[in-house]
Amino acid sequence: MKGNKPLISPIALSLISGLFLSILSISEPITAQSSCSDKEISDRIALLSKADPVAFDELIKCKAKAVPALTKAINAPDETIQITAIAALGEIGQDAAPAILTLLKQTRNKNEDIRAVTWNTLIRILESDRAKLISTATFTLRSSDSGIRYSAADALGQIGNDVVPALTIALKDSDKNVRSSAADALGRIGKNAKDAVPALIIALKDDHQLVHYSAAYALGRIGKDAKDAVPALITALKDDQYVRSSAADALGGIGKDAVPALIIALKDSDKNVRSSAADALGRIGKDAKDAVPTLINLIIDNDIRPEALYSISPDELKKIVSAEIFREITLKNTSPQLRNIARAIQKTLDNLSFILGISSSSLAQSTANSIKKNPPLYCLIPFINQTLPWKCPK
Repeated sequence: MKGNKPLISPIALSLISGLFLSILSISEPITAQSSCSDKEISDRIALLSKADPVAFDELIKCKAKAVPALTKAINAPDETIQITAIAALGEIGQDAAPAILTLLKQTRNKNEDIRAVTWNTLIRILESDRAKLISTATFTLRSSDSGIRYSAADALGQIGNDVVPALTIALKDSDKNVRSSAADALGRIGKNAKDAVPALIIALKDDHQLVHYSAAYALGRIGKDAKDAVPALITALKDDQYVRSSAADALGGIGKDAVPALIIALKDSDKNVRSSAADALGRIGKDAKDAVPTLINLIIDNDIRPEALYSISPDELKKIVSAEIFREITLKNTSPQLRNIARAIQKTLDNLSFILGISSSSLAQSTANSIKKNPPLYCLIPFINQTLPWKCPK
């Protein structure tokens, strides 16, 4: 028997193999190109209404090719499409730079979730070039459009202490909303914005209460380094309801350095000032124990609510209540009303741990459980899930 002949000659096999490889080399770029056609990009953006993770990932793979359509989708009427489109631009990164101006406008969107995702997206796009990020946002602070300046100030608040000088200048902007936005941004920067404290103190005297509110918020976020603002914040306790609340928060954020001035404010002739000062001392907590005797006298006079004592050391409170209130009740001829108030305070103290437990953990857990049962669809996208923890609990 003669040797078996091969079914296909080596030459023919070589030709077929070469042709097959040539087909593969041609077909691969065609497939890649077709997966990012305008129609397919449009179809995938439509799927973002359901926060489809596969469509989201495919859009990211298209990189710069998908940016124009995603930029347009930012203004879609569907909130889920808006938020996921913005997030996709953030995942694309530097190639999404053409969308920056559109994104900056979204930082003034009334929707808190859209603003939060937009800020993170802007930082992602320009994170590899921090100088460009700062110069881009700072440049827009000089825009003739106050809305763009407002958005730029908002965006700068996500960058850090490098932009404090620019935001400090923006506190003098001709538009009150821009001044307020600059103060809010400094508040988000927090303690690293301490160099802006003198300018924020001046902002507390602005012609518009919106700026007062934001300046007080910023000073509170800066914290103890804003102690020079205590006198101005005490004055702000005489402002309208919202400014008073913000000033009280700020004084609480500054901490024990604000206690002496707050004790004086507890004796102010304006009941609103006394009440706001008590709220601030309650926020300071155990460092405000020197204010307890004055607070107790105000509670006895039915001038403030016992809640002002909640955050102060329970042991310190019980000691002072026993020494001050009950001695006064037993040694003096007091009215039944005073006895009832004293008993109510003691009951409050006895149940302090329970009350604080409900406010700080049980209630929060109940709210979180409610959200977990029905989170928004866009929480399926990891980028959004990490950016919106209040909407997308783990």
